[in-house]
Amino acid sequence: MRGPWGSQPDIWFKKEYLNNDKYQILCTGEIASTEGIRECVAACDELHTKMLHIGHNFGYRNYSYVNKNNLDTNKMNDSYNQSLWVSGLRRIEGFEKPVIEGLLCGARPICFDTPLYRYWYGDLARYVKEGTEQETCADLIRVMKEEYAPVTQEEMEKAIKKFAWYYVARNFWQRIDKTIQEGT
Repeated sequence: MRGPWGSQPDIWFKKEYLNNDKYQILCTGEIASTEGIRECVAACDELHTKMLHIGHNFGYRNYSYVNKNNLDTNKMNDSYNQSLWVSGLRRIEGFEKPVIEGLLCGARPICFDTPLYRYWYGDLARYVKEGTEQETCADLIRVMKEEYAPVTQEEMEKAIKKFAWYYVARNFWQRIDKTIQEGT
């Protein structure tokens, strides 16, 4: 059975009193080369904006690079709420749970344009080319300059119906029940 990891909308939610334009993009991760972190740093440098990286401090001395670690859930929620975009750029595909957490907090996901990411996130995310660092950076700049649209309440509700643990668990057990009923 193919199903998403769940998320908790009572933990990850939009805080209306926070503006989501403090950081251009929020990235998470520990491996700059496979998690799109270098590309995000370069894109934010080019755009003269700030990015927030949660994870290992790579020591970039760029204007754009802000690093934080060991955030509690409330501070992580605030960080998503203060970001326009949330990165789902992983060269080795995964589910990218921060994409959903960020989306529920009002940050628009950016993922690589692959069938798996399109399967999970559909029209909730924007997509960039998974190419060389230079190609990906150029595409990130294009997306960040031209395509930003705030996450709507309707999109958050769509994400909740697809990714909230309640729905994930219900769908799982419905599939089990259906399989038992069909005898397969």
